Amino acid sequence: MPYVSYNSEPDQSLYNETLVLRGMKELLLHALIISYAGTGIIATVAYWPTIKDLYYHKKLSANLTSYILWTATSGITFLYSLFILPDLLFRVISGLNFGACALILLLSINLKYNNLF
Repeated sequence: MPYVSYNSEPDQSLYNETLVLRGMKELLLHALIISYAGTGIIATVAYWPTIKDLYYHKKLSANLTSYILWTATSGITFLYSLFILPDLLFRVISGLNFGACALILLLSINLKYNNLF
């Protein structure tokens, strides 16, 4: 038969376990926020070689169909972040992603169709 305490004082070990779990949850959430910000920065920097090829070297290195789709989907994601989600970090990351995709798309169209702009 399990031991049952009829003491009216709260169990201190249960309270301590709850605090530890809350602390671990907070630590995990902060690590996730930092990781998400880091991956957003890395993803934005990863567009640079393609932008450099298109702008400086005039080398058509981006697939137009892919960037049309990526720009459309990242644009919808950015609009969703602006009007639906109250998360500034997500807004910044999705805005950077949309901006980079749109820039690559515009540079590719410009290069492919004889320097329209």
